[in-house]
Amino acid sequence: MSFAEFENEEMRLSILVVLDSDSDYSMNDSVILRALESLGYKPSSDKLVAELHWLKELSLIDIEQSMGFTVAKLTRRGSDVAQGRSSVPGIPRPRPNR
Repeated sequence: MSFAEFENEEMRLSILVVLDSDSDYSMNDSVILRALESLGYKPSSDKLVAELHWLKELSLIDIEQSMGFTVAKLTRRGSDVAQGRSSVPGIPRPRPNR
């Protein structure tokens, strides 16, 4: 596995964990981008939206457009992955310290 693949997988998990920590399990792409930057990731806006659509294809999040933003809402399946109760290829299981 290349470093880029490793980073993409970790970033996907981080997106799910960030959404799982929100009170309504929902954030727009701008807020998610800032959260990822605070964790050390530097995706472009296009890269983030592509990853959100990848997560949607696996039914881990739902996506809607609102006032020019892409809004992601965690699904029950996405919460299971974020908390390590379920696994999906392309997303690592969370480590115990998360």
